Amino acid sequence: MSGGIDLSPLANKQQPPAAGPAPSLPPARVELTEQNLQATVVASQQVPVIVTLGAGSDQSSQQNVQALEALAARNPGAFQLAVVDIETAPQVAGAFGIQRVPYTLVLLAGRPVPLYEGEASAAELDPLWDQVRQLAVQQGVTGKTAAPGAQAEPEPLPPLHVEAQAAIEAGDLAAAEAAYLQALKENPRDREAEAALAQVRLMVRLEAGGDVTDPFARADQLVASGHPGAALELLLEQVATTSGEEREAARARLVELFTVLGPSSEVDAARRRLSTLIM
Repeated sequence: MSGGIDLSPLANKQQPPAAGPAPSLPPARVELTEQNLQATVVASQQVPVIVTLGAGSDQSSQQNVQALEALAARNPGAFQLAVVDIETAPQVAGAFGIQRVPYTLVLLAGRPVPLYEGEASAAELDPLWDQVRQLAVQQGVTGKTAAPGAQAEPEPLPPLHVEAQAAIEAGDLAAAEAAYLQALKENPRDREAEAALAQVRLMVRLEAGGDVTDPFARADQLVASGHPGAALELLLEQVATTSGEEREAARARLVELFTVLGPSSEVDAARRRLSTLIM
């Protein structure tokens, strides 16, 4: 078992409603594809999602899946196992930036944490899971999965959120942006729509590409490649060294990335430094 690169796929961070019926339980296992990637990231708001990427024709990948299945059996309902076959779902491997398999990571509250590259034995997985569980508790991800084979009911979402997610799945980011904008127009306090809108706009910019010498485009690429701290530092430097409209643009982009990235020690530190810079 060896370490791997950091990862930071984009997440649409839908929070459970403050009142009303309890959200449905995510399934214990999913075959992760491009079509259900979004739903799997959303599920990581409720329960840790261990994602393992491998090749169906590779014995090492198969053995790693079996080891993780055994871990799940020893800890029923504690996490969702998401299995990616890069031979049939290469887009998912590309989304995570994975070049070598087997590779395993965990999604917690929409954010990825690298676990290991290669295979892991039970003697390695049990203490590793203990660490993941502690981190999950710290981040408030303490839910359970449904029993194996159970059918999970989709969590009810506001109609405009449903419309936006359908647009994302169809690759129509402009329609998704319009739906989230309408949701915010109807309810300016809709924090889930605000966060999702920031994420969609980041996706639009990444899809369009950009000059890597432009600090704004470079910051987007750093976030997408798993280096949010470096992205924040780059934009903080822009705030510190520019003035006028250019400085305000850097400040606004920072605030948008705070929304995209969600709570973290890196974001907290960047917020404090930004406050110092603009005082």
